[in-house]
Amino acid sequence: LLIIGSGTLENKLKELTSKLKLNKNIVFIGFLSNHALPKYYATADIFIGPSIISKGGDRDGLPVTFMEAIACGCPVIASDLHGNRDIITNEINGLLIKQKDSKDIEAKIISGLRNRWNRNKIADFAKNNYSWEIIKNKYFAVYSSL
Repeated sequence: LLIIGSGTLENKLKELTSKLKLNKNIVFIGFLSNHALPKYYATADIFIGPSIISKGGDRDGLPVTFMEAIACGCPVIASDLHGNRDIITNEINGLLIKQKDSKDIEAKIISGLRNRWNRNKIADFAKNNYSWEIIKNKYFAVYSSL
């Protein structure tokens, strides 16, 4: 498991990793520039990005990291939230999980690792739906209809 990035729980996660003697299985990469990320997405078996709706109602709208992973042909495991449903189609380019349900996350990770993903089809989904040309045309259509 590679954990890329950093945050407020980083030290706690590192301590837990050591306590459970998982240092050989979990590697903390730390912060990486956007330029460095594609090679990690392209070589990853799956990208796991669970998220929750906060007590105040805040949530990820449409996480760019999911689109980046998909563009690199990497299947994504993400929480079944509205924005994620727009880009993740179960069994095609990823799997949706119930938020705050560790058993579902576990089951989907195992399923995701066993799945024989069509990485070209995953990358084509991003290209056909989220390339700059496609987005430009969608914006143009909206503005033209006003």
